[in-house]
Amino acid sequence: MLGVKENAEKPDSGISHSFPCPGVLFSRRERGIFTLIELLIVVAIIAILAALLLPALGKARETALGIKCAGNMKQIGQYMAMYINDNSDYFPLGDNHGGVTWYQLIAAKSTEELALNDSSSLYLGKGGVFDCPKTVGYAKIYGIHQALAPSYWPDDQPYRKHRKVSVLGQPSMKMIVSEKGTNYEKNWGYNDFMTWRVRWTNDTGTYQGSSLSYLYPLNRDLPEGSTGGWEGPRSIRYRHNNKNSGLFGDGHAALNARGVLNWKDNILIDALNQASENYYGF
Repeated sequence: MLGVKENAEKPDSGISHSFPCPGVLFSRRERGIFTLIELLIVVAIIAILAALLLPALGKARETALGIKCAGNMKQIGQYMAMYINDNSDYFPLGDNHGGVTWYQLIAAKSTEELALNDSSSLYLGKGGVFDCPKTVGYAKIYGIHQALAPSYWPDDQPYRKHRKVSVLGQPSMKMIVSEKGTNYEKNWGYNDFMTWRVRWTNDTGTYQGSSLSYLYPLNRDLPEGSTGGWEGPRSIRYRHNNKNSGLFGDGHAALNARGVLNWKDNILIDALNQASENYYGF
C-alpha cells in the first residue's frame, strides 16, 4: 500500500541484546587479582576467627591435660590398692630420707620403671604416671597425704607410723594423693602434700584447744600453693582450668574446681586427731 513494501525491514532500535562473554567478565578472578579492600576483608575475617577459636583450643588442650592427669591418679590408685592388699591394709611409708619412698613401693606393683634402689627418675621428673603432663621435667609432682604416710628421719622419736585404710572413716571423701607445688630448681620435691590446716586455709586465727575450734570456720576453700620456697612445693595446686587432680580413699580420681574441696571434709582424718596423731601442725 502507498508504495510501501509489506516485507520492509523494521528500523534498528539501537538497543543491543547481546551479553559479554563469561570469560571476559571473570577474567580478573581467574588471574587471582584481588583489590586491596578484598584482601583487607579476608585478613579481618581470619583475625576474627583466630580470636574466637584460639582461646577455645587452649581451653580444650588444658582439659585434655587435666583428663590425662586424672588418669595418672587413677593408675596410681590401682598400684596403691595392690600394695595395701599385700600389706595388711596399710598405706606405704612416705619417705625415710635416704631409703625408699611411697612412689617406689607402689611402683613395685606395676610395670613402671622405678627401681626400689633408684629414685633418680623421680628427681628428674621422668616417672611415667607419677608426672603431671603439664609439668613434665619437674620432680615429685604428686604428693601423698601427710598424716597417712608420714615421712620420718631415722632418729625421729616417737617413731612415725603409716596408717591403715580404716582410719579414713569416709574413704570416698578423703583425698589421699594430690598434685602439688613445684620448685624453681625442678630437681627436688617433697613426697607428701601439706595437711596443716593453717597451710590449707591461710588462717591466722588462734587455736582454742583440743576440740579443733579456731576463730575461723574449718570448711574454707583450699588455697593454691605457691611455686618455689620451702613449703610451696608441698601445697596443693589447681593446674587444669583451675581444677585440682586428686585420688581419693575409695580409689576414684577426680578433677575438682576451687571451692569444692575443703580441709574439714576432704583432709582432716578425725580418727588420727582423736588419737592426737594428726600431723596437722597444731
